Amino acid sequence: MNVSTLLALTGNLIPLAGLYYWHWDPFQLLMLYWMETVIVAGWALVRLGTLPDNQLGRMTVNGKDQPATRRDLLSLFGGMAAAFCLAQFFFLWMIFQDGWRGKVHGPASFVRVFVIESGAWVPLLFAFLSGLVAFVMAQPSKIASAPQRGEASDGVGAAVGGMLGRIVIMQCAVIFGAMLAHYYGSNAPMYIVIGLKLLSDLRGKPLRGVTITTESGSGKNATVQTIKLPDDTSPS
Repeated sequence: MNVSTLLALTGNLIPLAGLYYWHWDPFQLLMLYWMETVIVAGWALVRLGTLPDNQLGRMTVNGKDQPATRRDLLSLFGGMAAAFCLAQFFFLWMIFQDGWRGKVHGPASFVRVFVIESGAWVPLLFAFLSGLVAFVMAQPSKIASAPQRGEASDGVGAAVGGMLGRIVIMQCAVIFGAMLAHYYGSNAPMYIVIGLKLLSDLRGKPLRGVTITTESGSGKNATVQTIKLPDDTSPS
């Protein structure tokens, strides 16, 4: 077990203490996982922005196949991450915030209430350090194993796999678990959510063989971007 995994494991176990000893409610746990998702997305974009040129792969823009650039990839995945995080925050705040809205009046009070006073800064610190260690440890192996020209590259999939996997799989479990806890007054579903999140984080793998398409603008000014992540890293 490497240092990054150990930090992620420790950070994932702390919410158990939050529910059992600090009497967090489901909304506090949801806010913690939302903030952790922002951290995961941030490190994914940092990794994406530092990939070597020969690991950027190719993408299709308005039907034209071309080499992917860091700017294109950051625009594609950064926009996706920002849209998801903002939409999820709005969704969670509107549905689950019973009694909390009056305690938060802006970003500063949000940090005070949900990060400092709740003790959530501890698992958030572990999440940040886990991402930092994973980023630092990826650099030598990434350079040493950089594929030669003509080889399929999994650099993009490795960089964003954890972020997209969390968005697609784990957040669904978080939301449904929180809904059960919210309406039935039990923390049992939240324990299940913690277990699922732990398994998801520990089993995270590079994303492969997936096609991602986004469209921005409208009419004649619309831009359609498509990127196909390689199925493997074997020579083509």
